[in-house]
Amino acid sequence: MLASFGLLFATGSRTSIAAYLGALAWLAFRNRVGVSYRLIYAGVGLATLTWAVNNLAESKVFGDRTGTDWYREQVELAMQAKADITPWYGLGLNEGQVVIGTRPQWFHDSYVQAFVEGGYPNLWIVTGAFVLLGVGLLDRRLHISRELLVAEGATIAMMVCAWKLGETLMTPAAFLILGIAVAYRLGTPIERDNVWAWQQLEFVDPEQTSPEKHQPSPSRGATL
Repeated sequence: MLASFGLLFATGSRTSIAAYLGALAWLAFRNRVGVSYRLIYAGVGLATLTWAVNNLAESKVFGDRTGTDWYREQVELAMQAKADITPWYGLGLNEGQVVIGTRPQWFHDSYVQAFVEGGYPNLWIVTGAFVLLGVGLLDRRLHISRELLVAEGATIAMMVCAWKLGETLMTPAAFLILGIAVAYRLGTPIERDNVWAWQQLEFVDPEQTSPEKHQPSPSRGATL
């Protein structure tokens, strides 16, 4: 865990670091609190994340980000301006981009992108799927399996990244994480002894069961 954090910190990606810490916090507390406290911790975590992004963005620990932060700010301003003129049903697919100068640029917020491309229905359905099925925020079970816990933590990391990165929610990686979470949350566990049961099945050659080859041949002298 420490080695992974060190390597991630070396990249200087503030969003990725926040996503990693959020996932670790979920892994640490998920099986220790119920739904009510889980909602409170989620709210506190979101408020802490917002404060950290707004107050620690210019920290010298991450080096000089004057140019990149300025460009990100221009993208966010143009992104918000486009969102302000978007109707409730969205503008359509591939509209989650803006033009900065003469350069097209994807949105830096996947939630705003989901709204602009598909309106509130798309935003609510996609976000709801990840929150309820991926994270399981309202799951009343106090203890869950390690596999599901890891899938929930991965969903947390993905959703934090989606806040400051575009093209995150509607990606194969995001839906792979969601599929794993759904499988362990709603699926029926496979018994370990039955995983390879298909190898014991007897396969019959269809040629040997063909009706034409098993019809009795008429005897000599029989009237057809």
